[in-house]
Amino acid sequence: MSDPQIQPTVDPRAVQRPEEQHSPLVWAVCRRYLRRVEDVQDAVQETFLRLARQCQQRPPDSPAAWLAATANTVSVDLIRRAVRERRRREQLALIPPPHLQRRALHEVIGQRLHATLLSLSSPQRELIVHRFIRKQPLREIARRQRTSIATASRHVAAALGELADVLRGMG
Repeated sequence: MSDPQIQPTVDPRAVQRPEEQHSPLVWAVCRRYLRRVEDVQDAVQETFLRLARQCQQRPPDSPAAWLAATANTVSVDLIRRAVRERRRREQLALIPPPHLQRRALHEVIGQRLHATLLSLSSPQRELIVHRFIRKQPLREIARRQRTSIATASRHVAAALGELADVLRGMG
């Protein structure tokens, strides 16, 4: 009785013989499914790697049948991986790059802001445009309105409050 702890050693010739003998069969099966020569080579190599792993456990009873079935499975798996990768790339191509996403977001915000500004009264709109778009200091706005800086600040705050209310109403 053999010791279960001892791993059987694989004779490299046991794998080489089926590879030499059944290589045309594996190539034919893989070529039936795959178009590119590189894919066929990969599938053939993967098939014989699986044979080597199988021989470590228990050599197949019928190597030709096992190799044909494995070559079929490997080829189909390779096709499925290629399809998944192609679909993933197509989905990634549909996602705009971050700078375009940012630009689109800025355009939407700009359109909403423009519509909102048009809904404000003319003095409120002018205050917001001068203060935040043209970036004029409060002292210039106060001087133009002939009021104090504190009063100009309250007017700007009131205009911003009205702007916020309209934006909230837009969603």
